[in-house]
Amino acid sequence: MNKCSKTKENGPQLSHYDSDKQIATLMHLLTQTNKGRRQSC
Repeated sequence: MNKCSKTKENGPQLSHYDSDKQIATLMHLLTQTNKGRRQSC
């Protein structure tokens, strides 16, 4: 599973629609940020 490929691509493109997806992406980005500090992507 390649999580590092989509990090900042999905960020700015999120609009007001699909709030569930936005929240999920935000949580995913937060998790990636925490993991990125320990293991370099």
